[in-house]
Amino acid sequence: MCVYQVDGRDWALNGNTISLDEDTVIDVPEPWDQTQTYCASLGHKANHSFTPNCKYDPYVHPRFGPIKCIRTLRPVHQDEELTVAYGYAHEPSGKSAPEAPEWYKRALQEFQQSAGQ
Repeated sequence: MCVYQVDGRDWALNGNTISLDEDTVIDVPEPWDQTQTYCASLGHKANHSFTPNCKYDPYVHPRFGPIKCIRTLRPVHQDEELTVAYGYAHEPSGKSAPEAPEWYKRALQEFQQSAGQ
């Protein structure tokens, strides 16, 4: 099993990571980041929304062990994108860098402004 350091590296390299719990991050590296190569679990492919229609839940995969599955929060329509809330910290947590990437901070600010917060 390969172990990668994902917390300290550039966000551009974490496009296919998914936190399993507070201590474990699963990194889906090339070429398995493509669904043609790997599709046993696709939690790392879900896009973020501040008003998601899905959530992550723990699941024990018969081959890969503990992973996160995606469960819908409501009925979804055909061709509707499945989205989850990534749950990044909105403020720095005492680490050398804030947990959330820049795109997330911008999206949060836009969402808060549109919601009148």
